Amino acid sequence: MEHDRAVTDLESFLAHLAQLRLTVPTGFKQVRRCQSSPPAETSQARAWIGGRDRAPARPGGSWAGPAGPIAGTWDLDPIHSTIGFVARHLMVSKVRGRFTTFEAQIVTAPNPLESSATATIDLSSVDTGTEMRDNDLRSEHFFDVAHYPTMTYQSTGIRPTGAQDSFLVDGELTIHGVTRPITLTVEVNGFGPDPYGGTRAGFSARGEIDRTDYGITFNAPVPGSGGVMVSERIQIEIEAEAVLRQQQG
Repeated sequence: MEHDRAVTDLESFLAHLAQLRLTVPTGFKQVRRCQSSPPAETSQARAWIGGRDRAPARPGGSWAGPAGPIAGTWDLDPIHSTIGFVARHLMVSKVRGRFTTFEAQIVTAPNPLESSATATIDLSSVDTGTEMRDNDLRSEHFFDVAHYPTMTYQSTGIRPTGAQDSFLVDGELTIHGVTRPITLTVEVNGFGPDPYGGTRAGFSARGEIDRTDYGITFNAPVPGSGGVMVSERIQIEIEAEAVLRQQQG
């Protein structure tokens, strides 16, 4: 009998549920959840690499900022920029250094491939974190700053790499009184306003040179290893933040 009563109660409960109607309070809407594809991305959305929302790319690359292309003359901000290098030590480790005094200008044209850059670096400002090593780099063994106080760079052309926001910047680098061609791979990191009413742009650049091409040939063999103290090939690493010059008048 207990079993029959339970079955009867269950049947009554199910019948009651079937008669129920859901009442939604005034001012609310019933929403049916469903899976759907995300909205199609427009040409204005996420057109640049790295998942960042930027302006659409132009053929061969773009200097586009949030409000459109930004052309003009930019001065490198030395506080927020780094011009550095990497050399191998004893062929087993890497030593990093940078220059703390420099000036550079970048001219961005409406067509990125017509842009240009120049830079002058004070070689006596070399900083590897060790004073003895820095003094050796300043000496006639390496930079010989008494006779060649600066290193200069002048771009000669720009080519697209095929990757978004990436360019090959050809130029001429002068060190130790010797000028040689160099190609930097440059990434355009973005454009935007700063808190002071100005406009800023960011760039990253990488390249490599053989220091012996510039007459910097000093080295010392490492006994028993067949290696040398300092590598001949030097990597160049640049992180640049530049400020747009205000138009006069």
